[in-house]
Amino acid sequence: MNQTILYRFLILIVLLLKQQFVIAAFNITTTNIQSAIPIAIIPFIWNTDSIDRMDSTDSTLSTIPVNTNDPTIKQLPKLISTIITTDLFNSGRFKTLKEEGMLKQPQIGADIDFSLWNTIGQKALVLGKIYYNSSNNYRLRFQILDVQNNSQIMDKWITIDIQNIRATAHKISDIIYEQFIGIPGAFTSQIAYITTEAHNNPQILLNVADIDGHNDQTILSSNEPLLSPAWSPNSNKLAYVSLEQQQCTIYIQDLHTGIRKPIPTYSGINSAPAWSPDGQRLALVLSKDGNPEIYIFDFATKKLSRITNHISIDTEPSWSPDGSTIAFTSDRGGTPQIYTKPVNGRIAAKRLTFEGDYNANPVYSPDGKFLAFVTHREGASRIGLLNLATGKFEEMTPGPLDESPSFLSNGSMIIYATQNN
Repeated sequence: MNQTILYRFLILIVLLLKQQFVIAAFNITTTNIQSAIPIAIIPFIWNTDSIDRMDSTDSTLSTIPVNTNDPTIKQLPKLISTIITTDLFNSGRFKTLKEEGMLKQPQIGADIDFSLWNTIGQKALVLGKIYYNSSNNYRLRFQILDVQNNSQIMDKWITIDIQNIRATAHKISDIIYEQFIGIPGAFTSQIAYITTEAHNNPQILLNVADIDGHNDQTILSSNEPLLSPAWSPNSNKLAYVSLEQQQCTIYIQDLHTGIRKPIPTYSGINSAPAWSPDGQRLALVLSKDGNPEIYIFDFATKKLSRITNHISIDTEPSWSPDGSTIAFTSDRGGTPQIYTKPVNGRIAAKRLTFEGDYNANPVYSPDGKFLAFVTHREGASRIGLLNLATGKFEEMTPGPLDESPSFLSNGSMIIYATQNN
């Protein structure tokens, strides 16, 4: 991954840091570059024509599927194409054409005047049409057209999950993204975050949502603070810290069953859970022997192994993608800085950051080539990016209070939290 193609992706989470509560409000801030691909997502439509046998081998497809009494179903095509447009724009890799800028809105099966779209600078078109069959299923056909070469790139059918329409749209966005960029999209990813409901008896909520903040669901409600949610590699579980009974405890919760179980709890701090890439171990911070140190808990053996051993604070572990190394924050040099240490062996920790009086909360990129972290410089906290091969550093966000960076699964975008006045 090249730094010049790492785009800013902000999910705005306003933090109440001292109380450890979070009020979530979602906003996407995108930085496009000059090489963003011009693309027009033509508003999708319902099929109202007789079925062309070249369209599909499904003999049960209906000619007029629209239930006009159901506004949600009626607006389904437009909703899907709008979500796709928003996804691609927010990635920073595409320059999507606004609907008012479309001189025409061609349909699947119609003749396309490629020269018209080429004149207004479009590289590609996406067309879509929704069909209905007797099994009460909705099928969407979409095409990707190459404007410059007057040709079709893709013609694909996909079944719509009517219970989760947005998931279908995000899936199509992933397909389009991979077609043009060459790496899988990450629009079907989810985020985990913590909010508080402000009333007479405040409740702290652990939520998950789509990457754009929609389809949010509460996983856990508590009277006590919840902290540090961390996804398992297969996205089926969350690890998090709960302060129930005034005791720091790390829980593992299955998102499908809702069942949660604590891992062994020790006196003092139990915090900062981080899954190993294979999901078999959990790095965490414990202060059971005095000051906070990094340990690894093995789920199979239930054994605990100590990784760091220093009189200073070691915290915020992050695994390298190959599972061989842990990056972490330590103030052993006098100020919080980023260090790395092999998981196996007795090799000493290596310091990576030297500029600025505060560098913390490291996280590896999926390819292991970069570390994103919080850096405090000139009175502002920003998200920084360190190239591990060259040592080159770049500030990625404007501040003034940015924190908690995380890479999306394809490594093309960073999610982080910010506090605005």
